[in-house]
Amino acid sequence: MGHQMRTFGATTVMGALLGGSLLGCTTNLQDPDTPAGVPNYVVEEEAGGPDMALEGQIAELDGCFYIKGPEPEEQLTLAIFPAHEIHETSSGSGFAFRGEAFSDGDGITVGGGEAGPTIYAVPDQCDDEVQQWRVTPSTPAP
Repeated sequence: MGHQMRTFGATTVMGALLGGSLLGCTTNLQDPDTPAGVPNYVVEEEAGGPDMALEGQIAELDGCFYIKGPEPEEQLTLAIFPAHEIHETSSGSGFAFRGEAFSDGDGITVGGGEAGPTIYAVPDQCDDEVQQWRVTPSTPAP
């Protein structure tokens, strides 16, 4: 069964995560009401931000959701989602982002920018040494 690729707010596909600028400072703000294993940050600003793109497949490893890049490297990246734009799915597996359900193996493209490792706090089951990608919010904070 093939997986469908969905794109969210991205205009430039970034093939490698090299040479990006760091965004924000270290934060330990995780919304406790978001799905388990989905790295997130509490949005305290207006919508918008960097407009590069991260493309890959959702990879659930040890209860944490990563975006796995293309072969041959298949580099893992922690996409740090805007907390108010992710939710539990009705099936109880994976997560919903902007109304679309995602689980292991699904294709995804998200807009945003490289955040460097350890910029954002991540769920305990996630590897905090993995490169982070701050997903740009599409709507202002509630």
